[in-house]
Amino acid sequence: MSNSSSQGILGHLRGAHLTQWLKGTIKKNTERAENLRLFLGRRVMALYLVSILVGFAWFAVESSFVFVLQSFLVSLGLVTQGQTFLPSWYPQTVGMTV
Repeated sequence: MSNSSSQGILGHLRGAHLTQWLKGTIKKNTERAENLRLFLGRRVMALYLVSILVGFAWFAVESSFVFVLQSFLVSLGLVTQGQTFLPSWYPQTVGMTV
């Protein structure tokens, strides 16, 4: 394997060439995003963004459920603290987990 082929695409691009390549790539991707936005329309893009936000919120709720369940099991004495992924500051009493 030659030294030039092992460097990859950025190995061949230095200085001004790299800047020019990045500008071209960013411009091309920006045009694609703009064309997609125009094609889908305002309402679909709004629903798409709302669905992304709902996805992040769902992830947060599901992740917190894991911590609450682990804390509940520790408070009941069914699982030891060492068997969980709970941080040391997380409450371990039944009143805080219910």
